Order: sequence, then structure tokens, then C-alpha cells
Amino acid sequence: MAVKWPQKVALVLADQSITYAEMAAYVQRLTLDILSQGVKTGQVICQLVDRSLEMPLGFFSILTAGCVYCALNPADPPARLIVRMQELGSYRANVILGHNLTHDKFLTLESFATLSFIPIDNQLSTLSIVHDDDLARLSSIRLTRSSSCYVTFTSGSTGKPKIVEHTHSSALHYINYMIVDGLVRPTDNIFQLASCSWVPHILEMLDFCVSGATLIILKPDGILNLTYLTNLIREQQPTWMMFSPTFLRAFISYFHLTKTGEQCFATVQRILTAGEPLPWTLAKQLHALLPVQAIHYNVHGTSECAITSHYRVPRDGSVGIENTNDNQIIVPSGRPGFGFTGYIVDETFQLITDSGQMGEILYGGEQHF
Repeated sequence: MAVKWPQKVALVLADQSITYAEMAAYVQRLTLDILSQGVKTGQVICQLVDRSLEMPLGFFSILTAGCVYCALNPADPPARLIVRMQELGSYRANVILGHNLTHDKFLTLESFATLSFIPIDNQLSTLSIVHDDDLARLSSIRLTRSSSCYVTFTSGSTGKPKIVEHTHSSALHYINYMIVDGLVRPTDNIFQLASCSWVPHILEMLDFCVSGATLIILKPDGILNLTYLTNLIREQQPTWMMFSPTFLRAFISYFHLTKTGEQCFATVQRILTAGEPLPWTLAKQLHALLPVQAIHYNVHGTSECAITSHYRVPRDGSVGIENTNDNQIIVPSGRPGFGFTGYIVDETFQLITDSGQMGEILYGGEQHF
């Protein structure tokens, strides 16, 4: 995208912005700093940063270095961060990208293991020229479709949390799915709501960069301030947003309480709900705030598969399920997307054909871990 649209804005945070050409230069320089630590292709590099311009710059630098991205949440208590690092022991995760805001957290981790800290903000503030031999070094990094791209931790809802390792093939397949099925476009302004604890923050960064969209970044702890969020939405005019039903419910309640919801979503063209079952009553409340042209997709995904299916939620008052009680209707999660197959089976792994029967979802396709 830096070649195709060098002057297009890639990242926005408050009154700061970075073009695709500038982002490419920052990523090249930071990648060289990572390589100077003696890291090997396929090694996990942890990133410990708050919401900032450094978050996507660090993410793409780790991938450019041929390494594997793993996010550590600076909001987690020290004990939890140490457990995370212990779980990553076999991945040789001994380099951490961070910034001044998280250096104290790093010192906590350093007390239990020998780690190297790369301060992203300091490195970028003293940006030096990238020479031809530097570019040759970057070009010599070799990856395959089966090379690891990023690792995440599952929620632990079905047992002990485990590490999920995604390949570049699964990441590319996800991007193809989003673009081919029209869920993201080059003209989008993507509003990054997801925290680094959840897979969607990775998906949002992949979406914007590969499609050529713009990523709107919140200030640290901005997600906790609904007044700030409302004002930022009006100011930055996003066209693409993704909500969990829980957060969406809180946001809509805030709108009703403060009478500030009118025209807040005026520029939104596509809005996604994900992460939890979506009640039809909540979907209708959302639709009342959306402009006529906006499309609402309810999507399903897991840590192991990212987004796997989507359902375009009707705006005509019908969700396609016969039920006289709106409170009992859950919006469907749709059919498998581009390149996916999906089946619902019972406890004996027989296909379920009765719409009222409970079962387990099985997915197939390149996007799984």
C-alpha cells in the first residue's frame, strides 16, 4: 500500500496521522532494530504497549522481521503477565517491544527472566536512514504460507487457556474472506475498539493495512470513557466498526441516558457485532441509530479460526426466525464465509437438521490455526 497509495493516511490518533509511506519507513527502521537483537525467523516477539500509534507499527515490524507477534496487555496485573511469559517459554519469547508508558511493567517481567526491551517510541523518534544493505537484509527474510504469523491465548471458557498459533496462510485467508465478501473496503475508516487482549485487534490491523483503509486509534484507556468515544466518532467519522453485544448495549444505554446518540453513526457504512450471542432486541436498538445505507453483519469466530461466518442482519424488522417474542430471538451468525465449510453436529458427530436442536460447530478451511 505504501507504493500504491504513499500519501494516503494509514493511522490516525487524535491530531497525529501517519501516511502509508511514513508507516513503511517506520516499520523498516524498527524491523532492523528487532533484527539487531539476534532474533531468529519464527521466534515469538511480545509487544507490551497501550493503545497508540506504536501498536500497529510494532505489529507489522514483528511480522516483517519474520517473527511471530504476541500481544501482552499492560492492563493485566504483573502476576498474570509473568504467567503468560512462562506459558510462552518454549517459543523463546525473550524480546519485548514496548514504550515509555509500559516500561515499568517490563521491569516486573525482567525480574523473572532475561529479556530485551525495545522502546518503540524512542527508536522512532530518532529515525535514521535505511541504506541499501539494510534493504537487502530485509529482503533476504524468507517465509512460507505455513510460517507462524501470530499467537494468541484462548479465553479458557472450555478449560485451561491454551496458546493458538496462526500461520501466514490463515491470516491471508482471513483477509481474502473479508475483502471478497465485501466486509472491508479501501475507502473505509476503521475504528479500532478491540483491546490487545482479544484477537479482533489483530484482525482490525490486518484489515486496514491490506485493504488500504485508514485505522482510527483510541487514546490509552479511551475505551472506558463513553463521552470521549462519542466525540471521537463524530470527529473522525468512521465507516467501519465492530462491537461486542455487551459493549454495544452499554453504548446504546449511554446514548439514551445522555440524549447524544442522534447522528453519532451518521458515517457508518458497515458495522459488525461479534463475540457473544446478539439478542434481536439489541439489534433493533442499533438499527434505530444507523443511517439507511449502513449494513449490519453479525459474525461468528473463535481464537482458533478468527471470523468464520457472517449474517447480514435485515433492517426491515424481520430477522428471519419465526417467534412472537423478540426477547427470545438470537440473531443468527450466518453461513461460512469465503473458503470455509461448516457443520453443526450432535454428540455423536451426526449432522443436525432440526433448527431447534443444540449442537457443536465444526469448521474447515485454511483459516484455522
